Amino acid sequence: MIWFFAGLSIGVICAWVGVQYFRQNARVLEEEKQRLEQERTLVLEFMHNLVAEVSGDSSKKDLHRRIVHAAVLGTGAVSGALYVPTDRQSMRTAAVVGFFPPQKALGEEEGGVTPARSDLISRISEGEELGAGEGIIGEVARTGEVVLINNPDEDPRIVRHPDPMLRVRALLVVPMFFRKRFVGIVAVANPADGMGFSETDSSLAVSLAEQAALAIHNADQMHLQMERQRLDIDLSLAANIQRMLLPGHLPDVSGVELAAVYQTAQQVGGDMYSIISLPEGRTGIGIADVSGKGIAASLLMAICQTSLSHIAREEVSASRVLSLLNASIIDSIRADMFVTMIYAVIDPVSRTVRIARAGHELPVLVSRTDANGKTGGGTCSELFSEGMALGMVPNELFEETIEEKTVPFGPEDLMVLYTDGITERVNRSEEEYSTDRLLDVIRSEKGSSAEDLKSSILGSVESFSEGLAPPDDMTLLVVKGTNSN
Repeated sequence: MIWFFAGLSIGVICAWVGVQYFRQNARVLEEEKQRLEQERTLVLEFMHNLVAEVSGDSSKKDLHRRIVHAAVLGTGAVSGALYVPTDRQSMRTAAVVGFFPPQKALGEEEGGVTPARSDLISRISEGEELGAGEGIIGEVARTGEVVLINNPDEDPRIVRHPDPMLRVRALLVVPMFFRKRFVGIVAVANPADGMGFSETDSSLAVSLAEQAALAIHNADQMHLQMERQRLDIDLSLAANIQRMLLPGHLPDVSGVELAAVYQTAQQVGGDMYSIISLPEGRTGIGIADVSGKGIAASLLMAICQTSLSHIAREEVSASRVLSLLNASIIDSIRADMFVTMIYAVIDPVSRTVRIARAGHELPVLVSRTDANGKTGGGTCSELFSEGMALGMVPNELFEETIEEKTVPFGPEDLMVLYTDGITERVNRSEEEYSTDRLLDVIRSEKGSSAEDLKSSILGSVESFSEGLAPPDDMTLLVVKGTNSN
């Protein structure tokens, strides 16, 4: 009987232990379930806030701060920071919440005095930059691995600051990746409960970092799209201004027939041509090409075009006009930019043209009379004259080199002005169209009207290029003498 009751007691005890073990496991499972639910809630809330942040008008700095705030809140930390990579292969602070301990020694003021707390707060808020591989932040950036330190006194990587406000009691550093692209690091320090960070904290921080990396990527893409839209608006405005400066239609000019074409390789171009009505029935004709492309080239061309129009009405000499134009831009033009230009003045009374060249492609002249005045025995050749590009040298040197030439220009004579986008157009064999091909077309079509000659030249260039898009702006101006006065 004694053995029976003893066995029964042991059975009851075992059953009681089993129940307690089951209850304990159930409690652990319930706590784990609650922890996972809490983590899920924090991540979902974090994602919701980030979506609102990205879709709004907030700056990237605001987004970074929200990420750090979420990491601090989720892990129960006292402070946190977010680091982003720079072009110098270093890491810099992008946002700080609380007094996050700097990850490099702050040093001392002059005389060996420890910086005042107000100076420390200022330095913390301004952030810091760490060299490639420097400190724990550099290590995480290099390895892409999470670093969790709960025993800082035993870890030589921890930076020890004399101010107790900046003492590290625990540190959690997590990298952020978007599709294997490293976008930054989020770090938190010193749990508010005075304990170390748990694996749960680490798991939550990793989850937040994944969502943060996605948010940063989306924000980058959105900001890039907004920048492109702003650039498109700027380009559209520049293109409209450029079209306004170009002649809306070619004017009727006494004694000459005109044809012109202007094609940009991009939305805005660096070429231009001008037809300027001058006193006593004369006509000023200009063509130019700015080095480079884009908005900077178009703005410089607009300045040159308006200045040329103003100066030309005050001067008869073609070379003097270019000299004054050079003087007007030499002090404001960028060192890496210059403008090539030809300016010509056609006089229908004297039947002459005065030409000056500032480093531009040589003008082509076709004379219908030979040296003895015989019609039909003329020449087709380039007219050479000295001259440096505008904006390259001081005006004293520019005036020393600029040369003006006056040549006859009567009925049926031709003058063809162009930019290098014509002669340097390439085909699929990377062969250039060349000046020789241009001259061949002009010689074969010299009896045509100005408009027909222009069309023949463009047709020849397009046929040669075999359908390739032009890499450079193209401008062509054909002037033909007529019998009208």
